[in-house]
Amino acid sequence: IKKNQKIIFHKNSSINVTNNSTLFIEGEIIFDNDKDNLTQVTSDDGTGALIFFENEFDLENIVFKNLSKPNLDNFILYGGINFINSVVNLDNIYIKNSNNEDGINLINSESKILNIYLENIKADAIDIDFGKLNFNNIQCKNINNDCLDISGADVNGTNIISINTLDKGISVGENSNVNIKNLNTINNNIGLAVKDGSKATFSKINFDKNKFDIIIFNKKQEYLKPSLVIDNLNVVTKEKILQSKDTHLKINNNEYLGNFNDKTINALIY
Repeated sequence: IKKNQKIIFHKNSSINVTNNSTLFIEGEIIFDNDKDNLTQVTSDDGTGALIFFENEFDLENIVFKNLSKPNLDNFILYGGINFINSVVNLDNIYIKNSNNEDGINLINSESKILNIYLENIKADAIDIDFGKLNFNNIQCKNINNDCLDISGADVNGTNIISINTLDKGISVGENSNVNIKNLNTINNNIGLAVKDGSKATFSKINFDKNKFDIIIFNKKQEYLKPSLVIDNLNVVTKEKILQSKDTHLKINNNEYLGNFNDKTINALIY
């Protein structure tokens, strides 16, 4: 869909992207739908992908299902749905059964997400690389990597639930600035990880049945040490905290000192 084009999909229409194709959208795309008539965007053979490129996109009431990463030589991307250098507004979005890599990638974009539900994702559910994100209500279930992976971005949000996540509920890295309220991680490998020069503030957290609740360290030594402040954490279980030396960790107004080396933490979790 070219820059000067406008495409309207009416109610009860659907999109099926197959045969290693990528729907590349530079122009305006409108879905005529509502909460009782969700638009279906699928890939029946599990090979299709979408790229939204350098525009403003307002999407709501859509189910994205069975997508894979793009197969394009000049775009090295890892999400079934990719937004690049764009202004993005999403509401009432369902992403299910990703076949390759991430559910959705937001790259160097200004994004607002309301009510997004992700299930059965092969890698990260939501991957943020640079740019800004504001959100309310992210729900992840059965994620093979991270529910929310943040790199070099500014993120503010409320209400995120991560259930059965094989890596991290939230991963904050590469000088990100994050402020999130109401985090609930259940049966994750790691509830929350903050690393590599990032500064993060969380309030109202519930950790339940995670292998580790909190990890704060440096994965990449070229960055300064990270900082994490948590208010209103339900239960502090010191045995489920991995903190490297010289990092800043404050929980419920109590300062914590790390005694692990970064190499030791990296060896434990990677």
